[in-house]
Amino acid sequence: MVSYILPYNGTDDEYHLVIFRLKTPFNFDTPYVRSICQPYGVIPYLHALGYKGRYSDMLSYSRNIEPSFLSGFNCPINEAGPQKITRLFANTYNNNTCRNTYKYYYRSQPDELFCIIIDPAQEVTDSTCMSHGSLKTFKPRTSTITRNAFFDPESRFYASGIISLIPRRNLGQCNIHTVYISQCMFTSSLDWIKLNIICNSTTYPCHDGKCVPLDQVCDGKVDCSSGEDEDPVYCKATNRCKKRDAYQCGLEGKCIRGTRVGDGVKHCPSRSDEDPQVIKARRIRQNKNPSVEPVFCDPVKVPQGVTTNCSHPNLGVVDCSKSLAGTKMSMTCAKNYRPSSKINTITIKCYDDKTWKPFRQFSCQPGCGLVEKLKTNSTGEIALNSSLSKFPWQGTIMRENEAGTMERICGASLIERNILITAANCTTDEEGMPYKPQDLKIALNINGVIQEQKEEVNMNLLDVEEIRRLQNYDANTSQSDIAIIKLTQSVTYSDSVKPICYLMNKFTKAPAPNSTGIVPTYDGRPGKNSTEVTSLDFIILPADRCETISRDSFCAQPSQGGVPCSDIGGAGLVFPVESGKDMVTYVLKGVFQNVKKHVVCEHDSKQIYGLAHLDYHSEWIQLNLQGITNTAV
Repeated sequence: MVSYILPYNGTDDEYHLVIFRLKTPFNFDTPYVRSICQPYGVIPYLHALGYKGRYSDMLSYSRNIEPSFLSGFNCPINEAGPQKITRLFANTYNNNTCRNTYKYYYRSQPDELFCIIIDPAQEVTDSTCMSHGSLKTFKPRTSTITRNAFFDPESRFYASGIISLIPRRNLGQCNIHTVYISQCMFTSSLDWIKLNIICNSTTYPCHDGKCVPLDQVCDGKVDCSSGEDEDPVYCKATNRCKKRDAYQCGLEGKCIRGTRVGDGVKHCPSRSDEDPQVIKARRIRQNKNPSVEPVFCDPVKVPQGVTTNCSHPNLGVVDCSKSLAGTKMSMTCAKNYRPSSKINTITIKCYDDKTWKPFRQFSCQPGCGLVEKLKTNSTGEIALNSSLSKFPWQGTIMRENEAGTMERICGASLIERNILITAANCTTDEEGMPYKPQDLKIALNINGVIQEQKEEVNMNLLDVEEIRRLQNYDANTSQSDIAIIKLTQSVTYSDSVKPICYLMNKFTKAPAPNSTGIVPTYDGRPGKNSTEVTSLDFIILPADRCETISRDSFCAQPSQGGVPCSDIGGAGLVFPVESGKDMVTYVLKGVFQNVKKHVVCEHDSKQIYGLAHLDYHSEWIQLNLQGITNTAV
């Protein structure tokens, strides 16, 4: 049984530790249970060698320094338990690639962490997925033990981290290629562990090393020099009393009526209900003594995309930058943003010690693929506000021709602030020679219309910094016809410029036959303005109806009479995945492949188009984006 649970309230808000203190210790005399060694001497040893700062400041590496392992439960997605305990070889790194991976997935600055990938050179399957809480361990080589006195002379396993984050697991994605994120246990968290295991199961550890009996924790009387035994958040979370005014006699004590506190009779075993400090504290809280000098909390650093609202029980709505003790702050996502986790909003409170509690981190990421639902007017026709709000992720690749005019050559889809996805053939000329980044410009949705631009027309064209293609791209067969375009500068999200969702609910097969997707294009029907951004529905065809097509592709056919202009190449085919009251969320699944460029609009509604399947190349896309995405944190 568990005596109490102690959470780590350190700076690592996103990846946290918890200690479970057991009432009855394990018996280490048996061969079945052993404790893991803690590397307490690593940081002092490095400091003695002249290194300074944190572990990541002293050592940054792209592969294991010592043999590393992951120990825990292998819990493949969609497989029922029970699961077996597994120990697997792991590749560990903590360099800039790791930090960029964290920023890419969680949109905030990382602290001390490791990135871990399971070594495939062992008996694992593609669906292997280690659970949260899996332990990262390492076993020093003999040469390392000889050089470093803080390692035991006998070869042993040492803990160095715990898996706290598994990117994209909540989207049903976790496999042999997953990057696991672990906090570094060589730093402050290790000191915290060491400090909090010195006390036995009947006492509570103070920061100064003092052990306080559990019946004196959360009893209203401060026993630790820093007051952590009376932390209001911890005490509220562990309070088992059901009545609001009840008093709990310590962490494991009974509940008594609030009127019995200070009545002259000792009801608690520790007699805390008659302690003068407890009685005085309760009376101050009840009377709200006005003579006490007001206490203000420091302003909270709010991440991009997060909005705050503050209110005080006596003052009503207040300025969050000048928050009096008692003020509650709620954090939600701004327009065009979504929570990074499953929590839509959090509330923290300013306490008398000038701190905001509980210790929570809240962040938001751009609300990808969000568009307003289409409405019908009085004549029954679909009425759009403008194509601007319909396809805010739509981009156009442009290039200057011999006449000095900027002309369209392909479409593209914005997936991150500085990243677009297009077809690889859109980044090469007619003979398959790659364009240089400086040869291309990107135009995002401008007033709903993208025109053939001359020099005198003012248009915001974005510069291209880098183009990445798959090494096995084949222009003849359209195999791997996908490219990543990186902009020199990140764009600012707004109603008219937003990213499209991608790699959601990964599947290895193409979209189901007869399902319908939408592509933004230019209306090529007679009598229509061919420069106006519009849309066209495409029906996915069975594989036997597709012409010569590579294994990473699928094909589709327009479901209506009108057929888009030829520069549909590189544009993205999107599918609805969620629908709210006024908004629909779309996800990018396919990119139109090698469509011949620079020809007039065609009108054959039976034409079949090939599309590169985005999810087929998910690993390549994620690996590249982790290093080049600007998350603007």
